Amino acid sequence: MAISVVCDSCGKRLNVRDELVGKKVKCPGCKTAFTATKVGGAGPTIRVKPKVAKEKGPKVAISWGFVSMIVGAMLIVGLVLAWIFGPVRAKNQWDPMAEKGEADVRDVVERGLQVHMMNIGLWSPKDRGQPPSVTDLAC
Repeated sequence: MAISVVCDSCGKRLNVRDELVGKKVKCPGCKTAFTATKVGGAGPTIRVKPKVAKEKGPKVAISWGFVSMIVGAMLIVGLVLAWIFGPVRAKNQWDPMAEKGEADVRDVVERGLQVHMMNIGLWSPKDRGQPPSVTDLAC
């Protein structure tokens, strides 16, 4: 004998055989699986218990190892950029000026040496020969 039930998910009326009570049945309308059970025990009405479907959205799982690898890569890139735009850039800017700076310092030191030697009487611009000069300059 068939019993008429209504699917709680979609509201479709179904005819279910008596021997299917307590077993899983599938609604042909919404394809929801449910267990057919008697309600109240007083009649041939069966209440459909719908299977609760969880909403499946995009789930993202990232491991801590992957996150630490990304952070480490960003740190390395940052350090390389800091090195390039820090000391390397300063050295590249200083190199063209270093030769001129060293020549200027050498001239000032030589002139100071000549004046000092004139003051203590060891050298005079009237003397023959080379004036005193700086051979090595160490800073």
